[in-house]
Amino acid sequence: MRAIISCISECERGKPITDTRHYALIPLANKELILHQIAALKRHDVTILVKKDDKQLQDFLLKNKLPFIHDLPKEQVIIIPGDLLITTLPTVQRTTLLTTANGSEEQTAVQRRTKAEEHIVEAQRLNYPWEFLTANTTLLKDVKKDIDKSVVIEDNVTINGEVIIGKGTIIKAGSYIEGPVIIGQDCIIGPMAHIRPDMSIANNCTIGKTEAYDCIIMKGTVSKHTAYLGHSVLGEDVNVGAFTVTADYRHDGKEHVVKVASDRVASGRRKVGAFIGDHARLAISTSIYPGRKIPAHGTTLPGEVIKGDL
Repeated sequence: MRAIISCISECERGKPITDTRHYALIPLANKELILHQIAALKRHDVTILVKKDDKQLQDFLLKNKLPFIHDLPKEQVIIIPGDLLITTLPTVQRTTLLTTANGSEEQTAVQRRTKAEEHIVEAQRLNYPWEFLTANTTLLKDVKKDIDKSVVIEDNVTINGEVIIGKGTIIKAGSYIEGPVIIGQDCIIGPMAHIRPDMSIANNCTIGKTEAYDCIIMKGTVSKHTAYLGHSVLGEDVNVGAFTVTADYRHDGKEHVVKVASDRVASGRRKVGAFIGDHARLAISTSIYPGRKIPAHGTTLPGEVIKGDL
């Protein structure tokens, strides 16, 4: 049966990461969400439903030779929301996640069931930025060690566990990498970097004497100096000043509650870092409270303590 991935929904809850991209283009394990969805739906004829004015997503689909449409077809189809990470697609009959014919909220199979076939999608919904981290961790569980032969590894580097390192990357002296980790192409890691588990570092990043743990770091982002980045999502082309710290740990054992628009949303996580939009600039000694958001092109002052969203 034909499957339609619906990418017409608004992306307000994923801000600031979705200020500059649809959920479908969020990189998880260094690959866009839409590509993970297509791989999971490989037994189906997959088409992507896109808004006519979403040029960024259309350009990505054209570049990758992926079919898309602007209106739903009239025949019976499976409709998958564009903000789902599909983890399994069993054949037994249980529950189905579908959207309505106009691509709004998903319905249960009871509400929209065909007698011919019932499909199951086991998936993680990516509503909020911290859920991007959960999905990233899920995908990193499948990482197998693969270090490109062009990678330069200097003296006194330790690489433990399942780690992927792309071509042209340099791992400088004294760095320590604990898998599962994916590091993209043409990156500079170190010297003296500590890359802890559940890290995705995209192409052309520079991570110097920085400790980083459970983060998504998008392409072109730079943290050359001493800093701590934990349980955070950093967009493209972010510059992290020396001695920046993303606070993440809740000491009383409770879950972090994060402000989203006018609501306060329980995260289900005891560790939540910062969510930093594309092209942001963090000045030296910036300290960021857990769960705070810095928008695309946002800036901080030297020594600033970020107690609320910017």
